[in-house]
Amino acid sequence: MAKILIIDDEADMRLAMRQLLEELGHSVLEAGDGSSALGALDQNPADLVLLDLRLPGMDGVEILEKIRKRSADLPVFIITGYGHEEALRQVMSLGATDCFTKPFHNRDLAAAIERTLSERQLKTSQSLYERRLAEKLSPPPERPTTAPLPQGTGKKSFQKNLILAALAGFMLAVLTIAAHRFINRDPMKSYPLASKHPSAMVWSNDRLWVADWLDEEIHRYRLEGKTLVLEKTYPVKGIHLSGLAIAGEFAFTADSWKKVIYQHRIEPSFEIMDIFPSPGPSPSCLYFDGERLISADSQEQKIYWHHQPPKTIEAAFHSPAAAPVAIGKDGNKLFLLDAETSTIIKTQISQRLDTLATFKFPLLDQRSPVGAGAFANTSLWIGWEGLDTVLRIPKNQWNAPTAWAHSQ
Repeated sequence: MAKILIIDDEADMRLAMRQLLEELGHSVLEAGDGSSALGALDQNPADLVLLDLRLPGMDGVEILEKIRKRSADLPVFIITGYGHEEALRQVMSLGATDCFTKPFHNRDLAAAIERTLSERQLKTSQSLYERRLAEKLSPPPERPTTAPLPQGTGKKSFQKNLILAALAGFMLAVLTIAAHRFINRDPMKSYPLASKHPSAMVWSNDRLWVADWLDEEIHRYRLEGKTLVLEKTYPVKGIHLSGLAIAGEFAFTADSWKKVIYQHRIEPSFEIMDIFPSPGPSPSCLYFDGERLISADSQEQKIYWHHQPPKTIEAAFHSPAAAPVAIGKDGNKLFLLDAETSTIIKTQISQRLDTLATFKFPLLDQRSPVGAGAFANTSLWIGWEGLDTVLRIPKNQWNAPTAWAHSQ
């Protein structure tokens, strides 16, 4: 994880880049002008700087000059909406690492940042590498020899050994029964994905739909035996995907940067049919229950019921999940996958969402940040940020009453 300073006078642009960088796992500092940016660098040395060229007061060229006097090797990316050749030549001559002209694609900026940070880390980690190499080449330490334990003799020792043997037999029987029950359960299974940055998932019509926020694409898979087969890819350039719902021949996507929800006609190319504002500032996931669209907002911690047409709100509930990335519904039960706590939350729909229970799989917080999920009739699908795999958890392992780790 790197510390990155964003210098831009537009609050919306800083927010958009902050969300991109935080999803990549970096910590972010912000400044709206040159003097506060230089002060931030004095107090919190950064690993990389994103610098807008046009700023009030001290412009990007002046700021870069001052940064270079303090640090000759700090990577500085110039972000500009103007692209004047003379100014760009000037900042490049001053040692700018790279330049990006607005609007730019998420993937291009992310790839350049990761490449630059990796090269910088490689330059500064040689001594550590050499130490590790020396440790590998050095002989292993000698293990101390252990003398055999003395064997007991007599009647008491025989009785003790008999009791221990009986206990061992009993434990073996218990473990055999437990193993038999586990083996006969529908097992969890991982499948490869075509991308590594899932931000939304849907299981609909026997198909798994996966939105990738970095590639700005939606992938449709079918489950064929034990294989997940990629059927089709839909490019949706310009949409920072944070939510996806399938409603027959139509689909809905949420854009967390533009704070809007799009309605698409799926075939042939995910054409945008309508746009309406998100009810909250940070839409994090969508769900279609067959009658209405449901959306979640991670900043307001709200769950919204959309009326038909979905531009109007029928009801709003407080969300027990801090960062919901998947919604499922079964009658009057609503299920939420919370990316912040890596838990599944089971609620009952009444005048509010009453939490009935929460369940946490140990492996959910051992891989990478949870990026997306989809509740299906028989399974829960989960994808992780930075990993090109998706995990299918059978319903009998997360929805059975005995499965819940914490009941309320």
